[in-house]
Amino acid sequence: MIFRPSPRITSSTPARQVSQCPATRSRKLVFVARDILSEQGYVAICNSRAWPPVDIVAWKKGEGVLLILVRRTRSPGANAADVARRLASDIGLLRSMEKPDHSRIMLWLFHYSSGWKKYEVFAGGIMDTEG
Repeated sequence: MIFRPSPRITSSTPARQVSQCPATRSRKLVFVARDILSEQGYVAICNSRAWPPVDIVAWKKGEGVLLILVRRTRSPGANAADVARRLASDIGLLRSMEKPDHSRIMLWLFHYSSGWKKYEVFAGGIMDTEG
């Protein structure tokens, strides 16, 4: 996996780059997701840097490594096609990452009324892991 240093954010930084800054991510949800993983036996670490574009790195013996991006959604019950369209830039960054062996890149979406939806990110798109 290639790690790049986080970019400096200035007043002239384009909005698309600012949206990738950890400060604009939903940090509370990241910690909730980390706690869920810990309850499932994973060792989970929150990433506070802009690169790689994942919020959590988690691992568990025999399960490999999970690289997870956490986002909040306003529309409950979104299917994978809707999510891929609405979060195309985030998913594009995840798809471009070099994935280590025995690892999975995931997108976790949270909606207040329907809870968590989890998707695995592949080179060709995303797939709902629970349905």
